Order: sequence, then structure tokens, then C-alpha cells
Amino acid sequence: MAYLMKDRNGTFYLRIVLSKAQKASYGRREYRRSLSTKSQREANRRLPEAYMKAIHELSCGVMPSTHQKTPPFVPGRPLLAGIFKDYKAQLKLSGYTGRTIDGKDSALEFLYKVIGNKAVDAYTRQDVKQLQDTLLKMPPNFQKRLTTGLSVQQVINLNRNGKTLSTITFNNYMAMYIAVFNYAIKEGYIENNPFRKTRIHQKKLKSSYRDVFSTSDLHKIFSYVEGKLDIGDRNFSDPSKKVLRADRYWLTYLCYYTAGRLNELAQLYTNDIYQVNGIWCIHIRAGNKYQRIKNLNSERVIPIHRSLISLGFLQYVQQQDGHIFPMLTYLEKNGYGHHVSAWFTKTIRKLNISNGRKLSMHSFRHTGANLLKQQGIEAHLISGLLGHSTGTISLDRYGKTLNPESLIEVVNKITPVDNL
Repeated sequence: MAYLMKDRNGTFYLRIVLSKAQKASYGRREYRRSLSTKSQREANRRLPEAYMKAIHELSCGVMPSTHQKTPPFVPGRPLLAGIFKDYKAQLKLSGYTGRTIDGKDSALEFLYKVIGNKAVDAYTRQDVKQLQDTLLKMPPNFQKRLTTGLSVQQVINLNRNGKTLSTITFNNYMAMYIAVFNYAIKEGYIENNPFRKTRIHQKKLKSSYRDVFSTSDLHKIFSYVEGKLDIGDRNFSDPSKKVLRADRYWLTYLCYYTAGRLNELAQLYTNDIYQVNGIWCIHIRAGNKYQRIKNLNSERVIPIHRSLISLGFLQYVQQQDGHIFPMLTYLEKNGYGHHVSAWFTKTIRKLNISNGRKLSMHSFRHTGANLLKQQGIEAHLISGLLGHSTGTISLDRYGKTLNPESLIEVVNKITPVDNL
């Protein structure tokens, strides 16, 4: 099948998808030939002749010179670092923000350290194998050690206990590389992705990757939050120590009753809390300074759970001016929630809740989704609450954002803490 395509510089070219036999013969998936024009009218005029010539070449077993191997770098061919910069710019245009973009920097820096920053079409499967082998030797949190000035080999040598990063982390790195090289294919720089099929497939349910809180866990957490459970970090002779700091108190409840992301909730302003048709809501958005959302699907309006209202959340908000958690400091890479997340992780460890399980503040999100799933709530309603794509064009492209009336009963299906 033949196509008229345009590369990132606006030049038109002929693209022919090869048959299985041709793919096996030529070692590539498609045939490309530049039409050497940026005019669509001229490209259409040249297309028939180029097509006939291509068919002749294919029948004779001849491919364009682009099939030949190229040296690591020739002036004019872009380096991977430049492609990566363009890729990040494209993500920003698509509505992605924060760690979704910046979180990829360390992965690419690691690639440069191991196999170098080369012309994007110069990477081979042998390079990829070298990168994989090195990554599988790295200890957990190896990026922190690299930032201290240690080399990759030094980090490996200092890993005396032999513990290495998880399969999930390894796959996350491979996914980042796959995405960048797929972008290079889309822009016409390369034809094949050297990182294809590099992730390790685990025979494991997706729902088992992150643990959820049990009823017993939740009872301990909220007993501690309310000052009914002492783990040795409160001085009860001092009345001020009995009350948990406002950000820690409310964000623990908010994460549970909204199943929202910690940073989405930690960045809320007073004008994000308002009524819609008589229903008090939280508007997750990037409308104020330093507010950001993961992607376009993340913006949503969440009805406030009746238990949050009973606890006095609205009264707390009304006492604030601007950012509702002014005691939190904004961090460029981690937003407002970093310190609360660290506090919570230490707290559940002291409560003997974690015990090797993959639990964190983010586990409230999985817990909420699981609670609703077990009650038979429809998937598109849970997706609407979480700010996820439904995965279907019918609902994502043509369906509108769910209104509060549609979600209020869903939110209130999350079991009140008092009934746990």
C-alpha cells in the first residue's frame, strides 16, 4: 500500500508498506523515497512516476540507499538529545506537565552514560542489549548515587548486597525509550525502533502491581489521624500535639474520599471549591499559579463526599485565603505533596502497616478504585472520578466530562471511615 507522507521539515515522500516476504528479504517494514518538494500539488504530480520506479526497484530487489548502514554521526543528522528535546516539547503541547515530562530526563541521561548520545538512527540492538544488561545490574534508587558524581560502574561495584531494581522499574525505563524512538519514527528520522519488545512480560495481574489498604489498615490510619492511636510521636501532655497539622489531616482524608492524586489535592485553592447545582465540588485543574495536572483527562470536577462535609472541610476552606494548604512548599519536580507523602510513608511504617507491601499515599487511589469496583460501579464512572481515559473513542472523544450529578452517588459509595 502506497502513501504520500510529509516529514518534519515539510518535504513530501512516497511510503510503501512492504509485504511479509519483502520485509523478510529487505530487513525493513517499508520503502521510502523523497519527492524533493514541499508543495503538495507538485508532490502529487511526481508521485505516479516515483511509484512506478519504486515498484520496478522492488521487483529487481533494489532498495534506496537509506537501507545501507550509516556511521554514528554525520553533520545534519540529529542526535538523540535533540530528538528528546523535541519529544518533550510535543508532550507539553499535548497537555502533559510535571513529572510526566521531567521524569524522563534521568532515564535518557542514563542511556547517554551507558551507550552515548549518538545520531538517532545509529542505535543498534546491540546498544540496546548493553543498556539492558547494565540497567539490570543497578541497585534500587541508583539515580541518587549517580547524582553524587559516581560512575555507572562505581554504583554497580558498591552494590554489595546484590539487590537490583524491580522488573516494574526496568519496564518503566524501557517504556520511556520506546516512546522517544517511536516519536523519531513518527517524525521520519528512523524506520524501526531498536527498543521494540524490550520489556519483560510478567505473568501477573495488573491490579496486583500496587497494594491497597485493608479495612484494618484504614482503621489504624484514621485512628492515628484523629489522635486516638499513639505511635510515640505525640506529646500528649502538650495539647497542641494532639491535633495533627492541617495539611496532613485533611490530605489523608481527601486522598481517601476522592481517590485523587496527592499533588492534585495538595495544590488546591479556595476558588477550586464551589457548588454546582447545589452540590459542593472540588475542581481538579491547572488554573492557579503552580497548579498542574498530569494530562488533559485529569481535569475534572469531583463531588465532595458527605463525610468530608461532616468533618468540617468546607469550614476549613472558608478560613483560608488562596492556597488552602499555605504551610506546604512548592517543589519544581514534586509539586506541593512531596513532604506530606514522605511523612505518610514514615507513619504507616510506624503503624506496622507497610511491612514490605507497596503502600504509600497513592495507595488511597487504588483503594478507592477497588472499593467502587467491588460494588459493581461501572468502569466509565470510576474513570471519570479518577481522571482516566476510558480507553474508547466513543466515550473519550464524543462523551463529555461527567457532571457532579452523575458522580455524587459514586463518590458517596466510598465507605465512611466511621463504618470501617
